[in-house]
Amino acid sequence: MRKNQLILTVEDFSFSECLRYLGRNEEECTHLVEKETLYKLVDLEHKPVLLQISARDHQLLVQTDVDLSLDQFVELKNFINRYFDLNRDLMPFYAQMHDDPIVAPLAERFRGLRLVRMSDFFEAVMARGYNTR
Repeated sequence: MRKNQLILTVEDFSFSECLRYLGRNEEECTHLVEKETLYKLVDLEHKPVLLQISARDHQLLVQTDVDLSLDQFVELKNFINRYFDLNRDLMPFYAQMHDDPIVAPLAERFRGLRLVRMSDFFEAVMARGYNTR
């Protein structure tokens, strides 16, 4: 799968920790985690687009199998930043937790874990409905 590709350089981000979080439920219906890759269907300008997301070093690699317009590409970049909470500076959190004997080891153990978010209200409703059936 590689027609369009977006590469984001990310600091203080652990894709493997995010995948562990996203892969915790085998009945998840909003995405699929296989090996070290996340597959997610998103709506870019009212067009469904399947994303294949992986990481290497400090880079997040997002691939699609469809041609994207410039507007869709910008929307994709904004979605990825929002979904993985990449615009948040975690350094103040780590500094605050550094001296706490209980939280410091956890903050270090899960360093780079981000708040992975629902992409929109439709996804939230579908996930909730599917998981309560």
